[in-house]
Amino acid sequence: MLFLDTFTDIGIYRFFLILKYALNIIFVIVPIIVIILAIKDLYVLVINPNDPKKTIHDIASRVVSGLIIFLLPTVISYALSLVESYDEDTILKYYNNASIDKINSLEEQYKKEQEAEKALKLAELKEATIKRNQAEEKRREQIEEMREEETPSGGSSYSGDSVSGGSFGTVTVSNGVFTIPNERARSDADAPKQSGEYGLNPIFWERLSKLMSDAKAKGYNITVTSGWRSYSSQVNLWNNDTHSCSERPRWVACPGGSRHNFGIAADLSFNGTGCGGSWDCNAAAKWAHANAGNYGLTFRLSWEAWHIEPTQVNGGSFGACNVPC
Repeated sequence: MLFLDTFTDIGIYRFFLILKYALNIIFVIVPIIVIILAIKDLYVLVINPNDPKKTIHDIASRVVSGLIIFLLPTVISYALSLVESYDEDTILKYYNNASIDKINSLEEQYKKEQEAEKALKLAELKEATIKRNQAEEKRREQIEEMREEETPSGGSSYSGDSVSGGSFGTVTVSNGVFTIPNERARSDADAPKQSGEYGLNPIFWERLSKLMSDAKAKGYNITVTSGWRSYSSQVNLWNNDTHSCSERPRWVACPGGSRHNFGIAADLSFNGTGCGGSWDCNAAAKWAHANAGNYGLTFRLSWEAWHIEPTQVNGGSFGACNVPC
């Protein structure tokens, strides 16, 4: 037995319905044409009986041909009725059952199948969202538990910035809050290298270096793999990225809007690995994620376990990317 999907069934039934209409027309028209030709031959015989035997033979042939064509559908239907299994197990079922009602019924069935498939996909998406939220909640709980275990009884290991606030390029820092422009940098001059290590903002670097030195004291090797980036470097990263235009901003910030450009973001390595999207890939990463808040730092991007920034950053309402993908 043939097992086809509803959409394919609809197409096959439409084809055989058209074929059935065409055959019905042929079975009606051809005998009529044969009869007309026979009448013509009879007329010729009456008017001009030069070769009556040949004319009678032609007439008889036409009549027999017309009868055969006229009776052919009846003969075929009778033959198929003798072999009932054909109707169920072969393509002939499509010819026998082809009708407007059958096609309408299948189209209604197909519509219901599409609606059911859509509902199933929505349910799967909802379930995946719930699982993702549960995993994120579990991650936050684990980080909080680790933070409580690691934080000294006297309070946080981070006691504030020794570097005073002020203006650092296009970034200002006041009361521990970093403020970046609401307009993207458009050249290297708009996003200058700063005085901290790796070209980072000095206050951000002070926090980050404290985290790294405390991690080292505990036996964890945390290093910076990428700090400040010039505008032109960000343009190169953007142009050379292979992600689709819809996915690219998730992995590479639009040039002039990356917090790396403003010197307040860094990418880290934990015992020699960036960990991808797994914040708990090793003990160093777990410790860093659990304790970043104690240093005024945060891992803001859940899908980039290596990306760290100051906890409080204002500004950066850039709008749509102004660089072509």
